Amino acid sequence: SYERVLSGPSAGCSIAAQLSEALSAELLERAFGARVTHAEMDLKYRTNEARRLDYRCLVGPGPSKLAVGVSVTRAVASRDLRATRSKGEPFTRKHAKKLIKRKVAAIASARRNVHETASFQRALLHVWCSSELVAQMVDAEARALAKESDNEAIWRDVVVWATVTDFGGVNLRYAYIFRT
Repeated sequence: SYERVLSGPSAGCSIAAQLSEALSAELLERAFGARVTHAEMDLKYRTNEARRLDYRCLVGPGPSKLAVGVSVTRAVASRDLRATRSKGEPFTRKHAKKLIKRKVAAIASARRNVHETASFQRALLHVWCSSELVAQMVDAEARALAKESDNEAIWRDVVVWATVTDFGGVNLRYAYIFRT
């Protein structure tokens, strides 16, 4: 799966983003048997203004596989990965809320605009977190946003998956799956 994500053209994202997406696809394949059907630039949309998914995959046994649209992001405290936040501040719940809101809105845009040949039944927001504390903040804010959302349909089929890593290598120490 990671080969398909890495080998195709990207939407102009950084190498770090491409590696995050590739590792996400690989982890989903190993953990759940997911198979990437569309890399980012393989996905067609009805409008150029639509927000994009990072990839689409199929998950599940036999012919009843579930199509999943995946968006991948990183939630990183500056002390965990040198000055990745613009002002060098630590990652807070405020950052988590902003990140989750932005990414779920992008998933909703993609869902509305993706071509029917690449439609999906579920959406996965895969968040690579720099610590267990960051993952807990992501979880808390995702749950709070889902509860307070005035548009329940946006959250109905979204799963937020926070995976903790030290970003110094591929050594994944913990993975948490949260259902909103």
